[in-house]
Amino acid sequence: DIIFMGYKIIGSKTTAPTNVWYPNLVNLPTFMKLITEATNVSHFTMYAFNVAFDYNVWRYVGVNRYGFPEVPIENWIDVQALCGRFTFPQNLKAAAKAVTGGNILKDPAGKKLIREITQPPYNYSQDRYTQFRHYCAQDVRATYGILQALPLDHLSPKEQDIWLLTQKINAVGLPVDEKSIHKIHRITTNYMASKLDEISDASGGYITTINQTKKIIEFCRLRGVMMNNCQAATVDEILDKYEKCPTYGPPEVRDLLELRSALGKNSVKKYVTLANSIFRGRIHNNLRYYGPSTGRWSGMGFQTHNLPRASVPDPEKEIQKFFDTTIIDEDPIKSAKALIRPMIMASKHMKLIVADYSGIENRTLFWATGEFSVLEEIKKGLDPYKIVAGETFGVAYDNVDSNLRQRGKTIVLGAGFGLGEAGYIEYAKGFGLDVGPAEAQTTIQGFRNRYPLVPTYWYDNINTAITAVQNPGYPISTRGNIYCCITDRISRKWLKLTIPSGRNLYYCEPKLEQGPYGLSISHKGINPKSHQWSKRWLPPSRLTENIIQALARDIMADHMLILYHAGFTILLTVHDEIICETSEIDSNWKLQQMKGIMRVSPHWAHDLPLDAEGYVSQRYKKG
Repeated sequence: DIIFMGYKIIGSKTTAPTNVWYPNLVNLPTFMKLITEATNVSHFTMYAFNVAFDYNVWRYVGVNRYGFPEVPIENWIDVQALCGRFTFPQNLKAAAKAVTGGNILKDPAGKKLIREITQPPYNYSQDRYTQFRHYCAQDVRATYGILQALPLDHLSPKEQDIWLLTQKINAVGLPVDEKSIHKIHRITTNYMASKLDEISDASGGYITTINQTKKIIEFCRLRGVMMNNCQAATVDEILDKYEKCPTYGPPEVRDLLELRSALGKNSVKKYVTLANSIFRGRIHNNLRYYGPSTGRWSGMGFQTHNLPRASVPDPEKEIQKFFDTTIIDEDPIKSAKALIRPMIMASKHMKLIVADYSGIENRTLFWATGEFSVLEEIKKGLDPYKIVAGETFGVAYDNVDSNLRQRGKTIVLGAGFGLGEAGYIEYAKGFGLDVGPAEAQTTIQGFRNRYPLVPTYWYDNINTAITAVQNPGYPISTRGNIYCCITDRISRKWLKLTIPSGRNLYYCEPKLEQGPYGLSISHKGINPKSHQWSKRWLPPSRLTENIIQALARDIMADHMLILYHAGFTILLTVHDEIICETSEIDSNWKLQQMKGIMRVSPHWAHDLPLDAEGYVSQRYKKG
């Protein structure tokens, strides 16, 4: 039910103060009359922070229970999406502080009030109920304050279409194997409970749960195994040492860390999220529009953008082990991790069709920088990662194995985006590769020598950006990109970067300062580590990465719009993948049609070769 609905009416003739409506306060016709009179139109635009929530409450509760007029999703504008579009936080509290400079804030008491008044046992006083009403009104004031302080109060028509498509994808939802999810959840929960006793035994009663990290660290140190934290990477690193040398440390330390590793996996928590999110066989609201500053989607809820890479040869056979309980004799935690992805399963008589762009970022990088010799090789059907790996390590193309290809991928996406030796070593670790200083130096220098237009691109762009900041108001172009330092409607400065697709990227409050590498651009943005709105540096590497990832996103967004209008039911996009659902009988030819659409080069990059590969399956899997 609706407890309170805060609102503010902005019309062509008048702007009403913020008010709060609730079912027993005023009859509905009076409320709707206010809106109609203020807007002087039969339909109106609705603004909200996180429209998905407000739209669904309006639609399913307001319309059905109280006779609210239908307001189609096309009439809504999401202030949260606008914040993302201009790189601000997409959290109301953080956005209010960042966008308005702290002039208008969200009421911090809200979370506690929500728990007291909307969740059992509903034990609250009249004073708390009144505070909740004021909290509701303050959220509206905060949203309105943000809207007024943003550079624009709407998305461009193209971006609004992409936002609308995101809402429709979220509404369709992902079909899941509900029966197996609940079964695996029960088995793993019981298994973990039984293993907690083993933790106590392994530590002689000193440790009783996997969350006692300080005790775990102390237990290990007293037995000669030094560790600074209990993070998964640290624990796995020590277990790897045991794997290579069984006498690395005492066996009781290994037993304890194996339990910590098994029971601490986020994969088990994902089954809890899944089990609690299913509605009529599907999970909804899996995508956030404009997650990172480049415009890519990010995950929500189940977090499909962060699924384990582990897999099993035969998911059906592995799932059956949970139903006949033979999995208890093996490793249900490890098995459950490998089965998370297959829990996404097409509905009855339907199939998933999944297509993945082939190296879209590296193709876009070579296209943008003008390294067309590589693109010619790609047009011949050669793999760019294998090309680079072969040239780097002196191996014939046909002899580049999967391990070398993976190294080639890190070279293109690491060295290609301007990483130095130390940065490349850390980047390679993320792919599970151990790269030493000598190899890093040879790799980085070799890449720059073979593809000289790539580093030229980095410095052309950063130097042009610096010049634009030094000369506000004057657009300056280089290598297909246009830079201009502009001022918005509240006199806040922005570095606007127009990329070849026509979309603008924005950097808030750019300044020229002496940075780690000399004269550099700083700006306000969301720190990827702290997730706080703070000062950031814009080095050549990140600027180039932003451009390339933004261009790849625009290609994907264009193709998703085409697929949607061609009648495809899009369920999700994960990184470079697009996942659709179609009837079983049509699945094979629909996949071919889907790949054909994804291979069409955009009008602004007609000479950029694109390719896509995919599969038809009942269950989602790693392609």
